[in-house]
Amino acid sequence: MNFLLTSRYKDSWFTLPSAKRMEVVDDTVAFHKKYYDAKKLKDTYTFADGRLMSIWNLASFEEMISIMSEHPYYGFVDFEADPFLDHQEVVKAISKFREASKKTTKK
Repeated sequence: MNFLLTSRYKDSWFTLPSAKRMEVVDDTVAFHKKYYDAKKLKDTYTFADGRLMSIWNLASFEEMISIMSEHPYYGFVDFEADPFLDHQEVVKAISKFREASKKTTKK
C-alpha cells in the first residue's frame, strides 16, 4: 500500500540550537537511507515553504505509524499520512468494480 506522508515543521524545530538541528537532520538522512534501501521509502521531496513530502510503500497503516514513531523529526513536525493507489492499482480496482456491476445488473 502506498502512502503520501506530508509534514510541516512545528515552532519547536526553530527553537532548537543550530547544532542540535544539524544532528537531527543527519539522523534523518540515515533514517531515510535505511528505509530507502529496504524499498519502503520510494522518494522524498522538500518544498520552498518548508513542507516535506515522501512516498512510502508499506504493508499497512499500522506499519506507517510504527515507522513514523521512530522518525528523527518526530516531535518537531506535524505528520499527515494519506494512502493512495498508483495507476495500475486504480485500473485493477476499476476492472473489479465493472465486473461486479455486470453481475448485479444482469439479475
